[in-house]
Amino acid sequence: MNSRNFFLLLFAFLFLSLSRTFSQRSYSEKEMYKRSSSSKFLTLKKALKKKNVEKVKCIKIELYTDSIFPNNDLLKFKSVEHVFVVGKLRLRKKKSDPLPVLVKIRIDTNKLNQLTNLKYLQFLYVDFGNFPVELCSLNHLKGLSLSFCNIDTLPKEISNLKSLEVLELRLNNIRFLPTEIETLNSLLVLDLINNSFTKLPKEILEIKSLKKINFTNIESPIESSNEYINWRLPYPLHTNKIGYVAERELFTNVLKCPQLQKICIAVENYDKKLQIKNAIIDPLLLKKICWEILGTVTADSVNQKPNKFTFDGGLGASYNNMNGNASKYFQNSFALALGIDFGYRNFFLKIEAIAPSNTHINAPFVYNNTHYTQDSTADLQNMNLNFGYACLNNKTFRLVPFVGIGASFFELGKSHLSLTNASPLNIGFDFDWKVKCFHRRFILRFSENYMQLKNSDSRFNGNLFYTKLLLCSEIGWH
Repeated sequence: MNSRNFFLLLFAFLFLSLSRTFSQRSYSEKEMYKRSSSSKFLTLKKALKKKNVEKVKCIKIELYTDSIFPNNDLLKFKSVEHVFVVGKLRLRKKKSDPLPVLVKIRIDTNKLNQLTNLKYLQFLYVDFGNFPVELCSLNHLKGLSLSFCNIDTLPKEISNLKSLEVLELRLNNIRFLPTEIETLNSLLVLDLINNSFTKLPKEILEIKSLKKINFTNIESPIESSNEYINWRLPYPLHTNKIGYVAERELFTNVLKCPQLQKICIAVENYDKKLQIKNAIIDPLLLKKICWEILGTVTADSVNQKPNKFTFDGGLGASYNNMNGNASKYFQNSFALALGIDFGYRNFFLKIEAIAPSNTHINAPFVYNNTHYTQDSTADLQNMNLNFGYACLNNKTFRLVPFVGIGASFFELGKSHLSLTNASPLNIGFDFDWKVKCFHRRFILRFSENYMQLKNSDSRFNGNLFYTKLLLCSEIGWH
C-alpha cells in the first residue's frame, strides 16, 4: 500500500469512528434533565446485574407493564436519583384497527417514599387519567415529567413539591393551572408543549423563579394537519392556541419578570408574529420570545440550551497556492480537503488535512542525487492542527480565526521533501454558513490559511496558501 492510500484510509477511519462515537453520545444525552445525566442511564435489567446497587443513580425502564409503581425490583435501588419510566405506545396502522390503549399505573405512596434519594422522575406513554396526587408527597423532587400521560388537570397538592425545579407536562390536555402552583418558589422550567391552553395562565406571573416557559406545539396548530397522526394515537394530540395579542397586558407583564429568560410560543403564521411584535414593541422583551410558526420549533426550544459542545466534519476542495522560491519549481494545484472540528462554546480545535495531489514541476532540479524534469509530478500532502476562537457565532454564520501547527511535504517518488522543519506555524480563518436540511445541520465552510515553507535547501523556501471550500455535517451534543 502506497503512502497516498494509507493517508486516505487512516483519515477516513478516524472520521467515521469519531462520527459514530459522538452521534451516540449526542443521542444518549438528549434526555430531559441533562444536569443529572453525568451518570449514564441503565436499563433495569442491567442495573439488577450490578454487584454494588448503591452506585446505580439513573435507571430507565422501557415497556413498563406493572400496574403498580414502583415495583419490587426498583425498590432494590435505594440510592437511585433519576428514574425514567416508558410505557408501550402502539400506533394504529389503519383506522379500522382497535384504538390503542396505554398502560395504566397506580402510584404506591408507601413504596415510593422508600426511594429517599429520588430527585428526577419521568413518565412517558402512561395513562394516569388524572395527575397522580401520590407524587406530590415527594417534597425532595427536583424534576418531574409526565408526558403523553392523558392528564387534564393539576391537583392543588402540587404545592407540596417545594423543591421542584423542572415541571414537564407535554402532550396532555391541560387547560389551566391551579392557583397553588404559585407557591413553587424553586420552579425554573415549565414545559407545556401540546396542551389545550387558550388563555395565558396568570398564575405564571406569580412564580418569580421561572426562567423558561414553553407553550409551543410539536405539530402544527392547524387541526387539519394533525388529522393523520391523531387517529393513530390513543387520544388526540392537543394544541395550545393562546391569543397573545388579546392578552397583551398580561403577556407583557410576564415578559417583564426579571428572572424570565425565554418563553416559547406558537403562532399560526408570520402575520400573527408581526402582530405580537407590534403589540409588545420593546426589543428587550421580544428577545425573550422563541417563536414557533406552523409547527416548526426553533433550536432554542425551552429546555434545549445552545450546544456547549459541537462536533462537525466534512470534505471539499482546496486550492494550494505557492509563492517565493518554491513557486519556481512547483505549480499551484487543486486537492481533496478534509476537516474535523471539536468545539466548546466559542473555542475550537480543528484538524485539517489535504489529500495527496498531483503537482507539476515547473523547472528541473536535483534532490537527493535524483534528477527531476518538467515532465515529472510530485504529491503535495498537508496536515494541520489548529486552535481557534469564534468572534462571530450565531444561528446562521460563524467566523473562526485560528492559529496552529502544520506539516507539508512533497512526495517525489520514494523521496520526501519536507518543507516545515524550521517553522511549522499555521494561521488562517474559517467562515461558516449553517444550513438545516433533511432534519440535519450542514455547514458550508470557506477556509483560508497560510503557512511558511522552510527547508534546509533554500531553493524550496517560500509561502503556501490554502483556500478551501468544504461541506460539513454538524453534530451537537450538550
